[in-house]
Amino acid sequence: MNKYYPIEQHLLQNFPDNPDLIADLLSKKQLVHFSKNEIVLTQGEVSNKLYFLEKGALMQQYVEGKQTRASQFHFEGELVTSFESFESRNVSEHNIICLEDCTLQEFHYEDVRKFHISYDEMNLKKTNNFLKMFLDYRELHSKLLSYSSEKMYNYILTNHPNIILRVPLKYVAEYMGISGEHLSRVRKAVSTTKG
Repeated sequence: MNKYYPIEQHLLQNFPDNPDLIADLLSKKQLVHFSKNEIVLTQGEVSNKLYFLEKGALMQQYVEGKQTRASQFHFEGELVTSFESFESRNVSEHNIICLEDCTLQEFHYEDVRKFHISYDEMNLKKTNNFLKMFLDYRELHSKLLSYSSEKMYNYILTNHPNIILRVPLKYVAEYMGISGEHLSRVRKAVSTTKG
């Protein structure tokens, strides 16, 4: 079930001792809504916006010709953008697509940059967030490369249940690097083992 995670709650948890920073951030946010299947960022564009996902689910997906590969999923309470593009000012290598109707708070690149200049606390938080995202991403992708399909499905089910519960199966299969038919067999084997 989708939950609603307001940005104010996120900011109070992350910057409890800095009401000025919170007030500045809130003054620059813009509420935006995207519909299911709508593209938030198109591959080949520079990411100029940082989003805080209050409600909904998003997918990052690489497209090469007719081939697609889901690479990451985002749910309530997460910051979302093509971070490589946002930071380097190069074009994004993937699309960001809504898997559900989404409510996001949007921040423009220049505003985020000014916050990092004005508030040391933002730089520390940014560094810590990037490190955590990198380590989480690396751990998950090393498992995608080394685990069997059944072991990977169980890992995702246990540690990232939103992916199994809220992402269409064709994208779960893409993410795992297997066919939809193989995913059906894996799901059946896992349910038989657990049953």
